[in-house]
Amino acid sequence: MEIQEGVYESDFTMKCACCNKNIYRGEEITRTLDSTHGMSTRSGKSRPQWVHYMCVPKNTSTEYFENIVNEIQSFYGSRMTEEDVRESVHSHGYWTHEKN
Repeated sequence: MEIQEGVYESDFTMKCACCNKNIYRGEEITRTLDSTHGMSTRSGKSRPQWVHYMCVPKNTSTEYFENIVNEIQSFYGSRMTEEDVRESVHSHGYWTHEKN
């Protein structure tokens, strides 16, 4: 069930693809945008992975992260470039960044 744009409530217990901690039923999660880093289905098609909504994986983004970037970009308009907005959001302390 979608709680807010890009954030969903987990129906199952699974592993976060970013921090490798458990995502428990009822926790807030989001999807990665790059399906090439996702899990493969039986048909061989790749699908996005689920992560805690405050986790930021390397080499891809998440629905929630992109929504935050878009909201801030809309607020500041031409006063901030998209690159500056992304850097500002990415460097904020509330995110959990994927480690090696």
